[in-house]
Amino acid sequence: MTAYEAEVRLIRWGESSSVGPWINLELPPLQNGAGHPFRGFPTGHQHGQRFRILFEAIDDNEEPLRDPGTSPESRRPDEASSPNVDVPRPPPTHPAGAREARKTAAKEFYASLDARGRAVADAGRLTEVVAFQRFAAERSGLPPDRDTANAFILAACGVGRKREIALSETAFDAWQQLKTEFDIATGRLAEPRR
Repeated sequence: MTAYEAEVRLIRWGESSSVGPWINLELPPLQNGAGHPFRGFPTGHQHGQRFRILFEAIDDNEEPLRDPGTSPESRRPDEASSPNVDVPRPPPTHPAGAREARKTAAKEFYASLDARGRAVADAGRLTEVVAFQRFAAERSGLPPDRDTANAFILAACGVGRKREIALSETAFDAWQQLKTEFDIATGRLAEPRR
């Protein structure tokens, strides 16, 4: 494939301090047993294939939208229905290829957060840590993976989304307890004397 043109659907979008802004797109169904159009391309933050893209938002009549992203339907569910809560957002990312600059910006952003903001960031980061995935799996009886770790955090903190840890005293306290238990279980923190 040297060029790929298709109508795609935006499934999700987001931002993180580790990778910056991201999107998840749904490609059209494959026709006549054709292989995935991106099969064979390298992936990943360092070695992934680079592409030039152009997006044009269209409506169901294939007409361009004049002002996309302003209707409640075009926003993420949490933005459309949640009260206006000041939840920390990562800084804008640096140009492609500036991995060290992104790392530095992420560290500076993390350092600028208050304890609750760091709790949300830590909860997101720990879902990627294999040791935490195992910790969550042992306690939940589910397979050790990112989804199990995420579900375990949400259940332990009594929230529907990790960002709610910053909004509730009870959830924040539960997060601190969970993090302490994990740190003790993995030897990162000494067990308290009795």
